[in-house]
Amino acid sequence: TMKEKVYISGPITGHDRADYMATFARAARLVREQGYRVVNPTRHPPCRWPWLYRIMGYRLTLLYDLALMMTCDRIYLIPGWRDSHGACIESFTAFHLRIRRLPSPLKDVIDQLMEKDTKDTRIK
Repeated sequence: TMKEKVYISGPITGHDRADYMATFARAARLVREQGYRVVNPTRHPPCRWPWLYRIMGYRLTLLYDLALMMTCDRIYLIPGWRDSHGACIESFTAFHLRIRRLPSPLKDVIDQLMEKDTKDTRIK
């Protein structure tokens, strides 16, 4: 069977690049460990190459990310996603396109691990 593909969504704009790259990589790893394929938008050109983002701008980059998300079966929203305008748009779009979230028990476990990792990182 083909594994389901999960789009990772969360805050990027206005956050430190190293921080969000690490957060998205951690989320991608945790989701992948559950047997899913992952689409991590921070691994794609507009996010990987800041010069390209400067050319594309916010709206075109968001459109690019929405197109990536539309290739997916599910979405994982990183804790704190509600504070992100882009993640809110991705969540709204996913809902209306019937791109489901991860099953609740799994989402809860990953959320807890994400929040634990974030706290451990802050302590250091």
